[in-house]
Amino acid sequence: MSRRLLILACSQKKRAVPEDQETQAIQLYNGPLWQTLRTVDPQRKKAVPLFFSARYGLRDAACFIRPYDEQLTPESAQAAIARGLYGRLPARAPLLGYTFAASAIFCNANRKKPFTEICLVGGHLYLEVMRELVRLAQADIPEYVSRDAPVLEINGPIGIMRQRLRAWLDERRAK
Repeated sequence: MSRRLLILACSQKKRAVPEDQETQAIQLYNGPLWQTLRTVDPQRKKAVPLFFSARYGLRDAACFIRPYDEQLTPESAQAAIARGLYGRLPARAPLLGYTFAASAIFCNANRKKPFTEICLVGGHLYLEVMRELVRLAQADIPEYVSRDAPVLEINGPIGIMRQRLRAWLDERRAK
């Protein structure tokens, strides 16, 4: 299992799936960054992908979700930051009837050794939330997210973001 953690913002562009059908997030999201991820790391061996969404919070990209249309607002970003690692999503946003605290997602994503590299990709509001969740994880659960893991943030024009994401995924690090 990779010791590299990738957290992507969800994507407004999604594949056509009936609203009552669940599909893996990595297959549902179809924006350019998700296309890059699926192309460069189809087997998910270069990094463990998580996502952050206004609807579902921090989740594993392999989890099953239903299509939705909800964007992160300054208010919902602040609410996510206030929930921190241990708060759960409001009842209006359950995933198949249950919700998860961000701490559980970090723990479940890496079962053996702490993540030693982290890459955050998304818009400014999404990065603000991701940055805080990673900071809290490094402080509170270093057995899952190393305190000294470097954190790369990718934001900017979509073409540049795709190039930087591809480059980060393709980096070869000493294990």
